[in-house]
Amino acid sequence: MQECDNALSTLPRPGRISFLDLSREIRDIIYGFALTSPLPISAWTGEPLELCRNNLRDCHAKPPRKLKNWTTWTTAGHYHEPSRDSRRITHSLIRCNTVVSREAAFTYYGKNTFRFWGLYSWEDVSIWLQDIGSVNRGYLTNLEFMLGIPKFVEQDENGTRSRTVRMSPTSQRWRRETVRERHPLLYQAPETISRGTVEDIDHEVETVFQFLGRARNATNLIFKMILEENTIPGTHFYSDPNTPEVSWFTMDLPNLVEVFRVKHTQGLRRVDVLWTGIKLCSALKAHKDEIEKVGWEILEGLELVRDGKIKQMESGYDESISLTNFTLRQKEIVGKLVASEPASFTCD
Repeated sequence: MQECDNALSTLPRPGRISFLDLSREIRDIIYGFALTSPLPISAWTGEPLELCRNNLRDCHAKPPRKLKNWTTWTTAGHYHEPSRDSRRITHSLIRCNTVVSREAAFTYYGKNTFRFWGLYSWEDVSIWLQDIGSVNRGYLTNLEFMLGIPKFVEQDENGTRSRTVRMSPTSQRWRRETVRERHPLLYQAPETISRGTVEDIDHEVETVFQFLGRARNATNLIFKMILEENTIPGTHFYSDPNTPEVSWFTMDLPNLVEVFRVKHTQGLRRVDVLWTGIKLCSALKAHKDEIEKVGWEILEGLELVRDGKIKQMESGYDESISLTNFTLRQKEIVGKLVASEPASFTCD
């Protein structure tokens, strides 16, 4: 027995195996467990930057910790609540050595869905895309945006736009404030400009697609717009006559998004912009031609939502009260964009 022990002690001991000694396939499996979430990760759930600063100043709040003054509070990452599931993600892997950092970032940005919701602006989105860098932007495969009804402003006969705002949070006095003009790509002949309520579209949405196009070694990306229930841009067949502003949504924003997608990403990476939502199945079928006429392609794969569960369409359901998930894609735009006509209601 002593001789056996002596023989074993003379055998060379295996060296210590490091993480990088594992094969890439095994490392990718580990990254998958450590860095992916089955639920969308909240990239932004707060308020727009300027609104955050103004609201907190109004209530005499102090700037966020580690920030000496309000002017340094400039990035979306300074104000958001991460989704609960993302708190289990081991973000520290992205801060390791060069090899692990690159591999971990590829899994984190490429295998997760990042969602913007709450009172975000397109400026917040562009800042986030800039902050993560061109390499990580190229890894992105799924972005989602919870989309509310656009803000409204008043337009006069000359095309000047303004809105009524309170002079201070406690004041009863109001003033007219000039806002951004109609986007230059939305054409409107001078003789056709009329007074009414129009959408105030954030021009920063173009910057978002500029960043998506300026990405290194970019992969295909699904850019999903999630609409409010019973809302389809360009259609108003479900509007309540008493509150038309609740679901008023023109084709101006979808048309601009499609133009920016083609202009800034075509040939560089495939970006598929999808518009999804929930609507009464009966309304979707009855107004199918109207939906397609304004420029939408209704994609296949509609599913019936019933009893809190999603089921494939089947015979015997009552479509007059049943909701269905829909997915739309913008058709190719031919010719110049024409701005939508003002709405008849007032936003004041």
